Amino acid sequence: MINHRPLRIAVADDDPRLRDFFQRALTMLGHHVVVLAADGEELVAGCSEHQPDLIITDVHMPRLNGVEAVQRVWREHKTPAILITGLPDGDLIAGSRAQTCVYLVKPVPLVELTRAISQLAMYQLSGQPAG
Repeated sequence: MINHRPLRIAVADDDPRLRDFFQRALTMLGHHVVVLAADGEELVAGCSEHQPDLIITDVHMPRLNGVEAVQRVWREHKTPAILITGLPDGDLIAGSRAQTCVYLVKPVPLVELTRAISQLAMYQLSGQPAG
């Protein structure tokens, strides 16, 4: 991984085991989890307060899904996002491309997560689309 600096990351997933996985994995990779949310509403509120460098969110969550939450965050701050789901959906992939997102399917291997974080970190430095 190209690690330019530790990132401040917001994580949202309705499964507490996956929130714990992401928190442990991101800490191991040298990043700081500044928001740990159980749904999209919590994610939006946490991002408004902490303005993270990156969002990692499950797509399918109660109250507000991950795509809608990222769209709300983008109204205030154009934070790159990694969208995670167990059910690949071509429409979501197409819709998220305009928002500097990387789309990953569960289960997410650590190497893929690391690659996606690097890709979005490079975007932040270059201002070019994440791909």
